Amino acid sequence: MIIQAEISLYPIGANDVTREIVECLDVIRNEGVRVEMGKLSSLLAGESSEVFRALHKAFDNAAQRGRIVLVSKITNAA
Repeated sequence: MIIQAEISLYPIGANDVTREIVECLDVIRNEGVRVEMGKLSSLLAGESSEVFRALHKAFDNAAQRGRIVLVSKITNAA
C-alpha cells in the first residue's frame, strides 16, 4: 500500500541542525522513498514497508549521534 508521511526532525543541542536533517533525509532516500524537503517539515511517499523501514533507519541513525525528537504524521489517504 502506498502511504505518505510528514516528518520533522529536531536534533536537540546539535551545532548544525541543517546537516543533521539533511543526513536524516538522505538515509530515507537511500531506502527508495520519495522525499520532498520543506521549510518546516518533509513529505515522504512510498510503499508502507519501505517508508516504515526508512523511518526506523533514519531515527536510529540520528539517535546514535545525540538526542532527537522525530515527529511524524502518516496517512494512507494519499
